[in-house]
Amino acid sequence: MTINEPVTVVTNWMITGVSWVLAVRLWRQLKGSARVIPGRKWALALLFLGMASLFGGLHHGLDTSVRPVGLGGGDLFWQLTMLSIGLVSYLIVTGTGQAVLPEKWWPLLLIVSTVKLIAYVMLALPEGAFYLAILDYASAMVLVVLFSGIGFWQSRLRAAPWMVMGVTISFVAAGIQQSGWGLHQHFNHNDVYHTIQIFGVFCFYRGAQRFY
Repeated sequence: MTINEPVTVVTNWMITGVSWVLAVRLWRQLKGSARVIPGRKWALALLFLGMASLFGGLHHGLDTSVRPVGLGGGDLFWQLTMLSIGLVSYLIVTGTGQAVLPEKWWPLLLIVSTVKLIAYVMLALPEGAFYLAILDYASAMVLVVLFSGIGFWQSRLRAAPWMVMGVTISFVAAGIQQSGWGLHQHFNHNDVYHTIQIFGVFCFYRGAQRFY
């Protein structure tokens, strides 16, 4: 069986490996934490980020003739990638929000985030358009920066600088991906994006460690 875009598959799965290792480490560090909810949500976000990269690698690597069929006759691997991205967005927004907002605001945060996730799933999965995932993820990143800023202003939240750094790296990586710029014909814009994004993932992990 021929593997398409092997470097893209490898760089995708590098994100998977790093994300899952950091997710397990973060989850184990939560014992006895006063802020277990934000930390666990970020650990789950890293888990689903790894899943998005796993399925993304399968989508890029396998020929359409051997990919399983998903909803509406679409590519199942791509739909699982899109779904995982939506779950990451939901978890990082609610996790960061619950780390800095008073508990009286949590129900509103969860309701709005859940409605946003449902709308994303209903629009993105049937269409399979990656720009919807970009818009959803970018809006989540903006909210992470906003909540981090609130936390830093209120109590000098130690997580804030790492979160802002992670978002900045993610936006730079996404900008390179959207520009189509690559280092080599065998190391394209997606490969550059994945490689840079690994550093963003580490920053998010370091930030999530500092919620508690």
